[in-house]
Amino acid sequence: MKYILFYTILLFILCAFYGNAIIIEAVAFSRDVNDQVYIPFINDFNNYSKEHNLNITVNLNLLTRLNTTYSITDFGSMVEVLLKKKTTKYDIFFYDNLYTSKYEPYLLDLNEFVPKELLDQYNDDIIAQTCIFNNRLVGIPAKMGFSVLYSNEEYLNKYNKRIPKTWEELLQTAKYIIAEEKKLNNTDLIAYNGLFNDSESGFCSIYEFIYSYRNSVDSPFPEFSSNEAINALEMIKRLKNEIASDDYAEKIKFHFFNFLYGNSTAYEELQKIDDITRIHYISFFDKNSIIGIINSILLIFLILFAGLLIVFLFFENYSPFFEFLPTDFWIILVIGLIIGFSTCVIEFGKLNNQKCNLKLFLLTYSITLVYIPILYKLIINFPEKTKFTIWIFKHKYIFLLFFISIDILIYILMIKYPYNIENIIINDGQNFQRCKMTSIPGHIIVVFNIATKCILYIIILILTFMEWSIIDTYYDVRFISVAIYISTISLTLYFIVDIIQINNFKAYFIIHEYISIVMGISNYILLYGYRVINGFLKGKNLKSLFINEICILNIIL
Repeated sequence: MKYILFYTILLFILCAFYGNAIIIEAVAFSRDVNDQVYIPFINDFNNYSKEHNLNITVNLNLLTRLNTTYSITDFGSMVEVLLKKKTTKYDIFFYDNLYTSKYEPYLLDLNEFVPKELLDQYNDDIIAQTCIFNNRLVGIPAKMGFSVLYSNEEYLNKYNKRIPKTWEELLQTAKYIIAEEKKLNNTDLIAYNGLFNDSESGFCSIYEFIYSYRNSVDSPFPEFSSNEAINALEMIKRLKNEIASDDYAEKIKFHFFNFLYGNSTAYEELQKIDDITRIHYISFFDKNSIIGIINSILLIFLILFAGLLIVFLFFENYSPFFEFLPTDFWIILVIGLIIGFSTCVIEFGKLNNQKCNLKLFLLTYSITLVYIPILYKLIINFPEKTKFTIWIFKHKYIFLLFFISIDILIYILMIKYPYNIENIIINDGQNFQRCKMTSIPGHIIVVFNIATKCILYIIILILTFMEWSIIDTYYDVRFISVAIYISTISLTLYFIVDIIQINNFKAYFIIHEYISIVMGISNYILLYGYRVINGFLKGKNLKSLFINEICILNIIL
């Protein structure tokens, strides 16, 4: 049969969701009821179903200009509204691939239901460029339309010109023929009509024109922000200004029209179109974003700097300033601070569920590695010794591993109930994504995770208050208290940013990044860095003082 491949795939999809004796509702739009492919598709499938006793019938709801006032744009908006409402009115939607990116969040990934051997019968490039978005197959090609450029051979032969092979050649050939015909008083000749009207055809013509500017025959559709797309629109404007008829100067859709008739440049309008179709994000060392470059350099510097300062733990002059913790716990604490900086790296690039889960895990895991060693010290330093404090002193690694195990268990649970990716669609702006927890179990896990860290902070603050007057840790407990206050404020702001609506992806990125960076730097300075500074400023004096005391002691003896 003519449409055997299409309705074989349709059959696999239907069988994946329904049993027998059912009616499937499909909806499609066509300007002309006599110029469409949907009815033959459906008729062939229904005949096949009847012949093979499948008891499945597809009912086509075909909207045309005879039974509705819809245009292709109105139909596209109607489909979007129905999909957002999760309507059950229709089961199958025939839609223009211009809307693939817009409909993708609401459509099934057909890769899960259609056998690969059937998909392999389609052209890979066509599938990739029209039916796949965010690595999800959300449609199957039902038809393809082609536009043809006709040439008037009578005029070409008259002036000994060949059929143009490039747009530049078309422009120059048309200008020459128009000029020569005007000498003969022929002013009615239309040099070029690109079918840039205000219907679907006009929009398709613009897409086809840009496609003709791809680097080679095998190249994919150029991105809207590419030089190829810019050159294409520049040529459209040249054609309009130099050889187009008045009919050509009618309204052109959306931002293409603003470029042709307004004062904006091709780059500006293509950038706006790119904003509509793209999910924006900041990449690591993003050459197109000064924000990406600055933050990438800053994070690499902070991570390397924080790691290199570990060496001061092993310098003799600095050892008196690191007596608060054992050396191994200082190393663990610094690793926790480095992991805290590393959470900022996850903000780069396109989001996915794993990155959302990992970001929260690393954030809370870094708190564990930083503050559990401190909690250990405060417990064993408590003036009143108990069996509990003695046990912790003897089993410090078990004490640490207990809290690490809680973090790992929470992360495993979050894999089962992960974050979802929320698309933030900005009108006349730049779309972006953010992590959003939608499941109730997931919310409970996140709240429990945050609650454990709040309890940790509270216990440490209580212990610092109780040990406030101990001379040996006089400055330690004060710096620890300040670090916890700053961390609490930072984390509160961090989660508030996730709740409130921010409609600028750069602002959202910067706020998240610098809350984490400020918290990380302040913790590093207050808990570790100031000790290195003290050692640098006072270390030599302490050693000299110690030597002098030894000398005096020898003299006395």
